[in-house]
Amino acid sequence: MADSTRTVPLRRIENLPGFVVHWLLCGPFNQDGKLSSCRALKKDYLGGEAKARPRAGHDWQPFTLREGFIVNLRRFYTAQGIVSSAAAYLDCPQAQTARILLGSDDGFALYLNGTRVGSLDVHRGLGVDSDGFDVSLKKETNAILLKIEQNHGAYEFCLRVTDPVGKGIRGLRAYLDHPRAKNTDPPGAARTVSGYEYLSHKFATAEHKLAFRAKTRPQYRAWRRKFLARFKTLLGPLPKSCPLKPQVTEEISTENFRRRRVLIDLEPGFSIPCFITMPMRIPKAEKLPAVLCLHGHGDGKRDMSASFSAPNRRPLIANRMPSLCMQPGDVAFHHLDAVHYSGANTSPRSRCQIGTSCYSSRAQRDESAYAEYQKGINELHEEKLLNADKENR
Repeated sequence: MADSTRTVPLRRIENLPGFVVHWLLCGPFNQDGKLSSCRALKKDYLGGEAKARPRAGHDWQPFTLREGFIVNLRRFYTAQGIVSSAAAYLDCPQAQTARILLGSDDGFALYLNGTRVGSLDVHRGLGVDSDGFDVSLKKETNAILLKIEQNHGAYEFCLRVTDPVGKGIRGLRAYLDHPRAKNTDPPGAARTVSGYEYLSHKFATAEHKLAFRAKTRPQYRAWRRKFLARFKTLLGPLPKSCPLKPQVTEEISTENFRRRRVLIDLEPGFSIPCFITMPMRIPKAEKLPAVLCLHGHGDGKRDMSASFSAPNRRPLIANRMPSLCMQPGDVAFHHLDAVHYSGANTSPRSRCQIGTSCYSSRAQRDESAYAEYQKGINELHEEKLLNADKENR
């Protein structure tokens, strides 16, 4: 068992135990932008990252969160298209099964004791416990290495370790540095001076007064009444209903189906553009299944309709699941431009989809479409880099 003066307990935040808040940070890598961030995530910058056992000093900077659990990497690295690494050491009183729960912005690769536990190439915002992995902890020292991708915007992560059912592990502690290192964090390293980190912690741990906790139908109905009332209050007054007055402004046809760009009135004096795609030949008096596509900001609308302009992109791309591929015979209707008041999305990738997609039995999961989409994204990144290089010459 390790010296208790050189280790600390993992942190509990309300009902979530096991957060690791003592890290060694290294990076950034790919600052020259020669690779896209997703390709940089796959490259080994440590000369054997799976076996890396760093200690504070030289390229590795110790960092401790005084409060909260979210590590804000933008405090250290402000560039885009980069990756960086974070290492931690845990002392476990006995060998046992456990679960690592991880949230990251953006993608990640995770190693435990030299074994790759999991990875995900994704551009997303941070979500607590977005990904979980069942692992085996050794008695005494366990080494965690996490590599995090930064495409654009926020750059942060959080990680916690629990038993297989999500409870804290008795006696599990974190080293302040490499187990054999003599020095610990420098004075003041555990103090939080970042307002962003402080507010991120407050937002993440805020009490959700209307969180769904119903276990019976009457409890659900009571929650629903309260939630809807509050939700409608926050939404404000709804637009006045009015005739849609549809107007086709563009039509593009393919071998199997056509796409129309249509203007409809959302409220008196305000119109929105939409895409409607439908098969070329529709039997008379036949009702077709339909899909309502509620996309996010940024490239959301393009991901759903870009098959007309870029063969390597597919409709209905979801960030963290296989694609849904529309089949001839389905009708899809989706909003072209989202109206919002939160400011423009400057990311080259879409935010997570907002809303719910309702799809028919003809909408099929397409595993190969997602692989092609990722390949196309990589090619687009490379094309952007080449064009930027030509402009700089």
